[in-house]
Amino acid sequence: MKPNFDLIKAEAKNLGFSFCGHTPIRQTPHFMNYLHALDENHFGDLSFLSQPYVVIGRRDPSSLHPSAKTAIVLGINYNTNNAKATKATNYGHISKYAIFPDYHNVLREKSQELIHAIEKLTGQDLPGRIFVDSGPVMEKDFAAMTGAGSVGKNSLFIQPETGSFLFLSVIFTNLDLDEEPYKEIDLCGDCNLCREACPTRCIQDNRTIKVDECLSYLTIEHQGVIPINLRKKLSNHIFGCDVCQTVCPYNRGKSTLAPVFFGIQPVLGQAVDIAGSLVMNEKLFVQKYKNTVIHRLGLIRFLRNCLIAAGNIRDLSFLPLIVNYIKHCDPLLRAHAVWSFSQYNTKDVRDILEKHQKIEKSALVIEEISFALQAID
Repeated sequence: MKPNFDLIKAEAKNLGFSFCGHTPIRQTPHFMNYLHALDENHFGDLSFLSQPYVVIGRRDPSSLHPSAKTAIVLGINYNTNNAKATKATNYGHISKYAIFPDYHNVLREKSQELIHAIEKLTGQDLPGRIFVDSGPVMEKDFAAMTGAGSVGKNSLFIQPETGSFLFLSVIFTNLDLDEEPYKEIDLCGDCNLCREACPTRCIQDNRTIKVDECLSYLTIEHQGVIPINLRKKLSNHIFGCDVCQTVCPYNRGKSTLAPVFFGIQPVLGQAVDIAGSLVMNEKLFVQKYKNTVIHRLGLIRFLRNCLIAAGNIRDLSFLPLIVNYIKHCDPLLRAHAVWSFSQYNTKDVRDILEKHQKIEKSALVIEEISFALQAID
């Protein structure tokens, strides 16, 4: 006898999930789009996406858990008005999802709770494998295959009732559930607001993005120097970017939906104190951001992003802090400090940069100073 999925959905709702659906484990509808994106080579530092185990896992998802038949897809809304946010112009900005405790851990625990609940319902062990941004699983495609929504033009999954501010979890299970015919739907229609609003215009017409130009990638995943031509596009973004979601019609007026991230309260505000951040050491960074996704960024890249924001904001109170970073022991930070400093129209910029150029030993930083001096001319 096949399990009653309505009972499973009720258990998921009791746990606080915004939606729960299921679909047979098979190749997902946008697999070919993924292969096309590989050919275009816009994945930046995310070279693992072209590794054989990823391609094979996405081509044949059943290979990831051979005994599994069904994918249970869970979503939780995290769209909340953050009372700690501020409109102060000299602050940086982090994405909504980063204000909560690390969602990877929370969703994995909640998904495991659902597995236990299903085991009680069915009276049998459920050897499942949970994917929360882990493994070569196309979570957004699996979510769309449940019929709960569709993959939007910005490549994110949209559910009409909750929008796209969703964390997704996919459980591969051996449950044998009634299959419902999959019919791809398009919630976007002629709307192109996300593509028009994207700061770097990295959203392509096949529902993929040029990852190496996306602000979320640049501020989170990119390991090295931020390309000069994209630094101004970053504006005051410190961690991630919500622009393409903020303009989406399906996200309007839905910031008070309950439950929001299982009722777990934010541990951060979306506003980042740039001045306070630029005097952080490793200990202070860990104290503030432990148990959040920002901690995964690491202090150096966090400071790199803050320096770019400081250069774009051009608040004169930041200048002494930026100048100190020109002497920092890390060449990545020295390089970005040079660019940040060069954005300020002060009479001593050229003098300070020329003096430092004479003693600088890093080729990276020397090149950055040369670019800055040319721009000042």
